[in-house]
Amino acid sequence: MKLFATTDSCRLLADPEGPAARRFRHYNAFLNHNHRALRLLAELELLDRGAGFATLASIKRRTGALLEEVRGLVAALSALAGNRYHELLPVFEKVAEELAPWIDQQRSGIEGPLTLPFGKLGREHIPLSGAKAVNLARIKNELGLAAPDGFSVTTAAFDLFLRENRLLEPIDAMLAAFDPDAEETDASCHRIRETICAAPLPQSLAAAIDREVRALAARHGSRPQLAVRSS
Repeated sequence: MKLFATTDSCRLLADPEGPAARRFRHYNAFLNHNHRALRLLAELELLDRGAGFATLASIKRRTGALLEEVRGLVAALSALAGNRYHELLPVFEKVAEELAPWIDQQRSGIEGPLTLPFGKLGREHIPLSGAKAVNLARIKNELGLAAPDGFSVTTAAFDLFLRENRLLEPIDAMLAAFDPDAEETDASCHRIRETICAAPLPQSLAAAIDREVRALAARHGSRPQLAVRSS
């Protein structure tokens, strides 16, 4: 007895737009969102424990991605359960709203002088000049011991440099995608360095550095030999 005709052999046994198919799509979406959310949580937990390197921008990127995955997970769960968990979405949106200012916050400008001579540096200037420069200056200023003279180019100066050249957003974008274990890490670092080196020095910063060099020469009676280092 012939049960099926050859024309029936490729017919779908279930309606691809029917209830069962829709439930399967919601279930599949739930699993995918859950898998990606757990992976992001694991990455953030490892970074919190100090395992690996991350920039603030990359942490914000992961947090934003985690929120999107959880939003999708909640929506898929609600659809899968016939909207029995409709109260979850408002709770999630409240949490997301509380996190939004931290994720979306704009970096505030750094206030302070663009340069500072060593003779004026004290402990309170560490945020502006860095610990190395401040401690070197304190050897002479507070202990009266012999130490090199000089001046610091402050973090306020670097902030001005980045803002005047509109580098904050493109560098943050590069840092957000930065992965120290990726093969293209060296290329990413090279692009950031090239972007900074190609930018012109703001006129006010160039003038401030020139004044410090002239003052340094005046204090020592000749054109000084200068060494430059990062702090």
